[in-house]
Parts: sequence; structure tokens; C-alpha cells
Amino acid sequence: MINKKPTRKNATLKNLLILPAVAFGIYAFSSPIYRNAVPADASTSTYTAASLPQNEIKGVVLNEDGKPLEGVMVTCTGTPGHAFVNKTETDGRFIIMNAEKDATIDFYLEGYKSQSMKPDFRAEMKIKMVKDPDYKKKSVTENEGTESKQLVVVDKEITTGSLEKVASKMQGDIAFMRTLPEKEAIEKYGEKGKNGVVEIYSRTRAKEFGIKVPYRRTMREDYPTFQGQPYSAFNDWVISQVKYPAEAAARGSHAHIMANYSVAPDGTVKAAMIIGTTDQSIIDAVTKAINSSPKWEPAKNPEAREEFGNSLSIKFELPDKVESDDVFIVVESMPMYPGGDEELLKFLSVNTHYPEAAKADKIQGRVIIRFVVDTDGKAVEPIVLKGVSPALNEEAIRVVNSLKGFSPGTQGGKAVKVYYMVPVTFAIPSTEPPFSKSSEIEILKFMGSNTGYPQEAKNASDTGSVYVVVKMSRGGILKGCNAYTKKSDVSVPFISELVIVGYKPSAGQTSVNGNSVASSDHPLLKTESIRVAGKLTEIAIPEWKDKDMEFAIPLKFVLK
Repeated sequence: MINKKPTRKNATLKNLLILPAVAFGIYAFSSPIYRNAVPADASTSTYTAASLPQNEIKGVVLNEDGKPLEGVMVTCTGTPGHAFVNKTETDGRFIIMNAEKDATIDFYLEGYKSQSMKPDFRAEMKIKMVKDPDYKKKSVTENEGTESKQLVVVDKEITTGSLEKVASKMQGDIAFMRTLPEKEAIEKYGEKGKNGVVEIYSRTRAKEFGIKVPYRRTMREDYPTFQGQPYSAFNDWVISQVKYPAEAAARGSHAHIMANYSVAPDGTVKAAMIIGTTDQSIIDAVTKAINSSPKWEPAKNPEAREEFGNSLSIKFELPDKVESDDVFIVVESMPMYPGGDEELLKFLSVNTHYPEAAKADKIQGRVIIRFVVDTDGKAVEPIVLKGVSPALNEEAIRVVNSLKGFSPGTQGGKAVKVYYMVPVTFAIPSTEPPFSKSSEIEILKFMGSNTGYPQEAKNASDTGSVYVVVKMSRGGILKGCNAYTKKSDVSVPFISELVIVGYKPSAGQTSVNGNSVASSDHPLLKTESIRVAGKLTEIAIPEWKDKDMEFAIPLKFVLK
């Protein structure tokens, strides 16, 4: 399957698997923009919500023999508060609450054909999964070739998987995860920890250590209620309490905000964290409303009577509208950048300009940006979910604002606005040489003795520099070669320059069409350089044994 192009549906599902890990990381390790600024004794008000339909979806997923299937990913499309990613239990059952009427649910399990259908809100659904005849399980080698460099440790056991794969496999079994500081990671795990370490503890192991693990809520009775209604009713209540701040309207401030809050066992709202705006008047208005909430009713299940954390979303639209957010989190067909996520990340990498002041101060890191892909396929309303510094945050916002050309997300055959998240990475290249002097000499000797000067390039008097970027994975496995003619296009460490000398042909040998291959892009010189670099695995370089590497070989072609 490594060479099989993924379908659009599978690509979407893969992205959905990343969401829990990304969301967990953001909320676990980011600093809140705002927290508890309104006095605890703020006045309260009463609101009676209209009776809300439960819109509850229940069902069981079976295999071709009619037996329950565990671990099936069940996704429900929708706007904030209504979109869910769930997994079937050992009995094959799932439950989704607060689904929207026009929602679509998808079922996915590796080795089976994915299914998409409209939910039945009246009766328990039965979904029979069908084996995928074209499915071929990835070999260990294929999986290893795409893993992240970051070390992932589960219950003190080192894994070989990436954070994405481990988190998607564990899902609700994750009790907590922790990213180790660089110094601690190396002290604890040695050379293996130099690229970063994430420690994950399962719910079972955490309990063995005496760590309190939040109750895993799976049924309606596990959730507290607000004024006799499902917890989603709180979103409408907060909206009813919020007025569009006059000063925000005067400044032209509008926003799609997400507010995190938690409900204590006694029914009081303890805290609020606002994401999505820097306008203090909007932050104050939402926080005041949340903190003035009347008490909630505890969960009917006594075991689930502990702190409940949730979030709500509100849209502030000029001139004075305050209403539920209409941007989707999950849709039937997710937005797609031309060429996919790989091209999207490449665009961000090429077009991000490292602020000189930040580079001089050696400030680096990853900025997580949330934005909306609108119905025209343009990135709008970017905000910083996890920042590094004002200068890097500002540059990340600038480059995301330039994104366009997405295929917009669709729901029910119509283009809709959808949330999207991307990382914008700022990293200062290491000044440490990639190789020892002896290894570098061996590479240069191999390239020098095997690289020829293409005859047509000589005929056309094509000379100049080519920079070959070589990507090697642990064990000396070649992962790719690319050639560039501009040094500024290369962001990996260089080894010493190699000069390839050719001799000008006599007048009788010159090709009539020779000038067709002479250009600043040096097509023949690049092709020859890549050909030889692709054979580098024929020589033994010690540094290739125990680490992934990416380096550049500068080749200068001259004629005499």
C-alpha cells in the first residue's frame, strides 16, 4: 500500500485520526489567552432553553459474519459541539449525542471498506462492514520508513510508532501525555531522546500509579445537564447572555471564538479559556457570561460525578450579531489543497520568512494556526492556537493569509466553511557538520569519480552550480534526491563543494541544437548529479547507521 495513492475519503479519515492528538497537545501544553478575569460573585441570570431534540445516534457495527467489530472509527460531521470522532467498544456499539439533523456518519476500520451514510435518529442502527479485497497490510519496513523522529513512550515502553499512530490507536485509553524538556529527554533516554520525547500513560497504568483518571463518559447518563437539557443547550444560553461589545464593533472586531469551560461536581462553572480572538472586550463578554452560569444538574450515573470539561463556539459578526458558529469541523468532503497536505506544508515552508530579530535571538519553534477555508477555497480568519513569540506568530499569520486555491469542503453537496489547522515551523539550521572529515572525503571521492559531464551540456557550453539534496533514513536507506540551481532554495547542511571539469568540444563536435539544453536551470547537469547521488548507498558511511540524515552536495561544473 505504500505506493498506492490514497483515496480522498481515506485521506480525510487519516486527518481525522490526527485531530485528537493535535487537540490534546494544544490544550495540554499551550498557555491560555485568558482565564478567570471576571469576579466569582458576578451576578447570575435565569434562562429557560427551548426543548432540544436529543438527536442521539445509537448503533452496532458488525463484521461479515455478524459478530461485533471493536475499534471501528465512527465520525459524525457537524459544526462545533456536534462533530464527533468515536470508536466502537468490544461489543461493537457506539453512541453519538447532539448530532445535527443533516449530519453524515462515516465508519472506517483498516482492512475494511469505509462506509458513509445518513443516521437514523429513531432506531438502533446496524452496520455491517465488508472486507476490502484490495487491502494489503503494510510491512514493518513500510511503516518504519514514514515514522516521525520523535520518540513516543507508552507506559514506560519505547514504541516504534509516530505520535499520530500511537494516539489514534489508543484513542480513549490515553490518561495523559507529557512532552519532555530537551535536557530531561536526553538524560532519560540518551541518544534516542535527542529529537524529542512524548510520554503517554494509559488509563490502566495511571490508576496503578495512584493517579486519578477522569471517568470515560460513553452514555447520556454520564453527562451533567444544564437546566434539564443536554450540555449543548449551554451554548445557546451563553449566546443569550452576551451582547456585542460596542468598543469591539467600533474597532471592526469580529471573531469565531471557542471557549473552554469546566463544570465542577457541585454544578458550578469553574473556569473559561477563550481562543480565537485577541479583542479583550469580546473575551470579557464571553467569560462574564460563562462565569455567571446557574448551577448544572449532576450526571445520573454516580461514577461520572466529577469535573466535566467541554467547549462552546460563538460567532461575533459585524455589526452586532452574536450567534452559534456556523463553521464546520468535520464534513462529508474535507477541504483539499492542490497536491494535498504535502504541497500545503511545502508552500508554507518556502514562503515563510524567518524574522531576522527572532533568528538573531535564536527563537524557534512551531506555531499552530487555525483558519477557515471559505466556500471560495481561500484561507480566512487565521488565529494563533499555540504561539512561540509575537514576531513568529505574526509571520505565521501572514503566510497563512496568502493560502488560496483549496477545493472547498462540502456537506450535502453544497460548499461550506470548514476549520483547518496547520503548523508553521521556524527552525534554525544546525551549524554542526553532518559528517566527519573522513566520511565527507569518501562521499566527495565517490561523486567525483562517478559524475560525468554530459556531452550535450558540453556542446551547449552549459556551466554552473547544482546543489543535490540527499535524504537518507537510518541504516543508509536512500529516501530521495532533489537538485536545485539556487543555493537559497536549500535549507539543509552543505558539505564541501565538488568541481566537475569538462573539456570544450571541437567545432566539428558541437551539436546544432546544443543551445537547447543550456539554461540557468541546467537540466542535464541536474539529471547527472541526481543519477550519481542515487548510488551513494554503495559506499559505507558510519553516520548513516544510526540516524536519519538530510544534506546537500554542491557541484560546480566548469569547462576548459
